Amino acid sequence: KSRTPPKATYTVTFDANGGTGTIESITEVAGTEITIPENTLEKDGFNFAGWNTAKNMTGTSYDSGATFTPNSNLTLYAKWTADAANVAESIKSLEAGEHTVSVVGEIDKYKLIKIATAIINNENEVEINLDLSGTTGLTEFPSYVFTSACAPKLTGMVLPKGIVSILKSAFDGIESLKSVVIPDGVESIGSRAFDYCTSLSEAVIPGSVKSIGESAFAACALSEVVIPDSVTEIGTAAFCRAGISTLKIGKGLTAIPNNSFMVNNLKKITIPSNVKSIGVSAFNRNYYLTEIVLEEGVETIGEGAFGGNSSLVSVTIPKSVKSIGDNAFGRNGLTVNYNGTVEEWKALITINTGYENLLNATVHCSNGDYTPTAGE
Repeated sequence: KSRTPPKATYTVTFDANGGTGTIESITEVAGTEITIPENTLEKDGFNFAGWNTAKNMTGTSYDSGATFTPNSNLTLYAKWTADAANVAESIKSLEAGEHTVSVVGEIDKYKLIKIATAIINNENEVEINLDLSGTTGLTEFPSYVFTSACAPKLTGMVLPKGIVSILKSAFDGIESLKSVVIPDGVESIGSRAFDYCTSLSEAVIPGSVKSIGESAFAACALSEVVIPDSVTEIGTAAFCRAGISTLKIGKGLTAIPNNSFMVNNLKKITIPSNVKSIGVSAFNRNYYLTEIVLEEGVETIGEGAFGGNSSLVSVTIPKSVKSIGDNAFGRNGLTVNYNGTVEEWKALITINTGYENLLNATVHCSNGDYTPTAGE
């Protein structure tokens, strides 16, 4: 006889998230509605404010007594809040361990200074994820408040929802910072805002951002970066040495400035048609890069733009390109796919110093193949 397979079961676990006490986990058969039990946890200096599916409080929230039907195993994290007026004292007294601190109420630069100072002065081995999404009062996130002295204690940051700009060097040099949540509504990210945050691996640029400043994310650990269509300007070295392996460039950029994506882990780069110019050393020394695709519309390739890419094999150059800088590709013997004719290719490389780095390339043109030689 065939046997009916048993129904799956799901377990909901309750994490005190730095608090004291325990709440027993709940295991039920799939499809069964559960009720979140009343809270019995405590945390000195903080108020219990419900549960969240994410440790940094950016997931789905539930109150005690709420009902829902889980569709997988799930951990709910306790949310601990403190008013902006007195949260500094609560942070200063946190015991060793991981803590998510959710701040509520009106906040300004001077309260932020007190919070940063409290993080620095905490004498225990703490890891603090600071959630400011419940605060009001700020339209700009100020410079130089959270400094490198906050390392190694500050590990995460959820920025206030009302801000429209992150000013220069807001988090410059905090090597312990692993994640940042930038709210929708932010329009500008200042120069060096997250420069040398060497542990920063999670940062999503929202679709409201229009400008990203010089070295804004330089020397971070961002494996994936999506530049939304809203961005029309990025600064020099904006993502230099950021560890990027996946990059998507939106339709708002018309120019990629000098050194902007230099020294990353990119394997393939596609530059969309909206980008007209690629700056000096923009993608220099991406040692894993094997393929470059420039879409029709790109006009200028700067000096050393793709130089030093020792693994580079294939380059697609559109007919729209008018200028190729010296050492633009930095490697001989490439396979080049050119969207124009052999005659147009000869005319292009004759007037451009970048020709020297295209010697002995196999060039596939629209009307046949061509291999340039020295002295031709």
